[in-house]
Amino acid sequence: MMTPHELWISPEARSLGYQLIRELNVAMGFGMASYLDVNHCYNNHEAILVRLDHLLAVQPEVNTPDSVKRALLRHFPESSYVLA
Repeated sequence: MMTPHELWISPEARSLGYQLIRELNVAMGFGMASYLDVNHCYNNHEAILVRLDHLLAVQPEVNTPDSVKRALLRHFPESSYVLA
């Protein structure tokens, strides 16, 4: 059962999103929503989940951890991250 304040995110987006959040060590704070073009009321984790849910809905072929990471990181200036 969902609470009134819980986001509905597809299980696939939730799974991939939390994997990416752990891998990239994304802090819970705020600020990423503007880069990801989602409502600024979302914290960083929620912003990633919302953007990823939308991405998987419009581009279902982007469904592996590496392709998801590349798709999301395109929203950020290159100076804000370093890919190993």
